[in-house]
Amino acid sequence: MPNAESGIVGPLPDVVLSGDIDLGFVQPWYQPKLDLIHGGMAGVESLARYEPPHGPFSRNGGFVEKIRQSGRLHSMVKKLLRLNARDMLWWRKQGLEMPVSVNAEWVMVETGWLLDQLNEVSKQFDIPLSSFRVEVTEHESVESIARATRALSDLQSRGVKIVLDDFGVDNSSLSVLSAFHFDCIKIDRRFIQGIHADMRNAAIVAGIVNIAGNLGMKVVAEGVENICDLHALGRIGCHYVQGFLYGKPMKAADVLGFYREESDIRRSAESADYQVE
Repeated sequence: MPNAESGIVGPLPDVVLSGDIDLGFVQPWYQPKLDLIHGGMAGVESLARYEPPHGPFSRNGGFVEKIRQSGRLHSMVKKLLRLNARDMLWWRKQGLEMPVSVNAEWVMVETGWLLDQLNEVSKQFDIPLSSFRVEVTEHESVESIARATRALSDLQSRGVKIVLDDFGVDNSSLSVLSAFHFDCIKIDRRFIQGIHADMRNAAIVAGIVNIAGNLGMKVVAEGVENICDLHALGRIGCHYVQGFLYGKPMKAADVLGFYREESDIRRSAESADYQVE
């Protein structure tokens, strides 16, 4: 479940962890996504954090790899899905319906394991499956295209949106789009950062947005950290953005406050625009 954009105070290197990783201290944090077309918060991505009571706080990176090497990645994802559903239920009780994107490896999707887990948490917490987004990366191997296609179709038929993460980092980007139907693609940060001054990357991102539109897909730009890049992406026609400029990863309780504050600011701006007219 690796995610490059998972820092708390900026692009600092992850801490180096020694010893065993206790899954009891793995918790989800959430990074908001901005809807560039309609404005406002479009959802959040769940990111794993390691929070031992005595020891270094760790971003999603080294500790996840240690969990993978120990053969406990499925156990970690299972736990995080339940915590995601718990948080979604709490948000709902506070009046906030917020879709959550969860990261998964292809093998979890391809074998049907992820759908089974989502069905369980959906029933246990009374959370509709349509509230979930599943992010898979293009550079992970797929054992069987036919089986993976059926698995994606099963998820989508139940309302789960599928996002292709880290788009552009692999040489087979276009072949992946040809083989599978995704609801959304997330363009890797290396094409986004500094895009306002990089004509080549701007042209590449514009081409991706055009291809995605022709295939009926939305586009998320990740790693947006300055207003100039945000404006450039708006001109290109990107649908959603995610990055430190809009919001850093935060705990579940802070998501509610972030949403309310963001909504108040937007309503105030809309009211001011109306009065000016």
